[in-house]
Amino acid sequence: MTPSGGRTGRPVSAGRVRRVPSGRRVVGLVAVLAAASLVAACSSSDTTSSSSRPTTSASPASTASDAPTGGTADAADVSLPCAMAARAGVEELGGFAVGRQFRTYVDTTRGTDADDERNLAPTPDRTIAVSVLYPAAGDATVPGEFVQDAPPAALADGGSFPLVVYSHGVWSNGTERNDTLARWASAGYVVIAPTYPLSSGPGAKITDLPNQPGDLVFVAQSFSTEVLDSSDTLNGLVDSECLALAGHSLGGATTLAATFDPCCGQLDVRAVVDIAGVLIPVTPGAELTLSDPVPILIVHGDQDPLVPLAMGRRVFDELRGPR
Repeated sequence: MTPSGGRTGRPVSAGRVRRVPSGRRVVGLVAVLAAASLVAACSSSDTTSSSSRPTTSASPASTASDAPTGGTADAADVSLPCAMAARAGVEELGGFAVGRQFRTYVDTTRGTDADDERNLAPTPDRTIAVSVLYPAAGDATVPGEFVQDAPPAALADGGSFPLVVYSHGVWSNGTERNDTLARWASAGYVVIAPTYPLSSGPGAKITDLPNQPGDLVFVAQSFSTEVLDSSDTLNGLVDSECLALAGHSLGGATTLAATFDPCCGQLDVRAVVDIAGVLIPVTPGAELTLSDPVPILIVHGDQDPLVPLAMGRRVFDELRGPR
């Protein structure tokens, strides 16, 4: 697939790639909560906090997040014209078979630093491989399973599916946890998972975080442009205007920065899932707590040995909007 997209970077074909084994399964409840959050955020104009059960009604159930302790914005301040379409069948988790394909995008406008400890030389661009999981034709299979390069689903009324960008944590990559992302795709989402150049793989570091929100924006824009081409296999399947971001750990920090930091206002994000992330501005002096409100689901373990629960509580207390 070669149509250009994004900024001035060039998408390049990844060709046919063998199936890469998925990483360890995230606790199933996280996937269900995340999918439910996206359904509630994208399926109606109601902006009260989402419940842990998917809904396409105009009045999703409320939770304790109706009484936030920090942010100043009411739920009424959040506008979500994103029209998700119950037509996509997302009211039933696991209703679709799932396919996966690989794509690669090259951002020629920004470089990648060297990593001397891993013998990685600097490069004048940033190459980002992406795993894409999407609703596929056929009957749903075992939850979490997917078929490489399966033909995409076709909705009878010509509808499309919301887009989710999932960001991995340090040492991980975009092909891990695809079993969990497949559960999201089976619920009626197109999920793209980039592999960030310097925070992925053994020996990776967190120091490239300031560049990753830009990578996320570039990938989201490139993919959204690419699927507009009539020759693309996913043409007509993706509703890029109904965009949610999700991420784990360093990917959670990337997700939060891409949504709330002044660096990345190019994306119109309709919902956020932060799994054990940290609220860190990548723009010096930026006050992320003053950003426009976006519905957010925060998932954090109280025995996390790397990112303490206090970091999740900070996200809850300081960001604006229903959460």
